[in-house]
Amino acid sequence: MGRPKSRGRIRFPGNPWPDGHAVTEFAWTARVERGTGIWFDLHLRTEDYDAADARSRRAPVEEDEPGASDWESRIVWCNYGRCTLSSTFWAGSARGFLVATDREPLDWRKLPGRVFLVDEPPVDVDGAARPAFNVYLTGHDAAGGHRIAFRREAGKRTFAIDWRGRIALAYGGATEYRHEFEASLTGIPFGGIELPNVADRQRAQDLVDPFVADLREFATRSRDGRILMFPK
Repeated sequence: MGRPKSRGRIRFPGNPWPDGHAVTEFAWTARVERGTGIWFDLHLRTEDYDAADARSRRAPVEEDEPGASDWESRIVWCNYGRCTLSSTFWAGSARGFLVATDREPLDWRKLPGRVFLVDEPPVDVDGAARPAFNVYLTGHDAAGGHRIAFRREAGKRTFAIDWRGRIALAYGGATEYRHEFEASLTGIPFGGIELPNVADRQRAQDLVDPFVADLREFATRSRDGRILMFPK
């Protein structure tokens, strides 16, 4: 079996791999929630942290620098395999982020000009509110301070996504967001807006209509027993 196709890279400045890690899974979807609006969900997973080492035959994992912190330790990172950063992977534990309401509907044509600031600092690691995204990095850590931007790729229906944010090593007891991540994704298709418990297309359109600037920009499709809406 060949290597999974890379969707881009994610870097964690200061960790043992300055070139970052290939993103082997990425999904961008949306959903409508009655009473609030349209929410975006993102799901990202990387290859194994040391996958590039194996390909380049670098020094084995046992060779950490003396006095390396957990963030700088190749051994610590490799103990946890790979990164998952997602609002969907752990069902019900993250909320994604709100992109449209009836007061501020979604104009699909203007999406590439928007930057979404999500879970801006200060973020309470131990807070009761669900985060926008969960992260498994060096254990179940915490992510916040997200900056997410979408750019349409020329001549295509896909997007490039720039996603940056901050990390607290909560699994090790840290409460401060001392570290950063930078993800650059390319060739990303939009997975559609999923409608909750809607029996037919007319009801789907009625539900979405208050939350989009122009319903005519969207087409309704049925897939696996679900009704979704996609930009035309």
